[in-house]
Amino acid sequence: MCPKLRNNATLKGLKSQIKIKEGELDAIKIDMISKQKEYENTRKVIDEIKSRVKKLEHPNIPEVSEHAILRYLERVKELNIEEIEKEILNDDVLELIEKLGGSGKYPNNNGFRVVMKDNMVVTIEK
Repeated sequence: MCPKLRNNATLKGLKSQIKIKEGELDAIKIDMISKQKEYENTRKVIDEIKSRVKKLEHPNIPEVSEHAILRYLERVKELNIEEIEKEILNDDVLELIEKLGGSGKYPNNNGFRVVMKDNMVVTIEK
């Protein structure tokens, strides 16, 4: 077989391997997203159960909602919520989301990870 034909066959084989591996990678990503959703749903159920236990153990202890805390930080401490949003979803994170999709954990160059689910930031990890 002449070298040019051999190179074409090798190239064709390598491209075929790329397609196969890309398919495997897509399947892994789908499984990973599914497991992330399962994890988040289970975490949510655990948090709800813990909240119910706490209320039953201490029925008369007042609570502060997350919304009230956010308004306190914004209005009393005068934190700029829009600037915080821009710091969380900076250009680097937005680029990763565009490349990898709206669900996953994305490193922020400010030393934390942005956890996304269905294009919504659901938490921040240190």
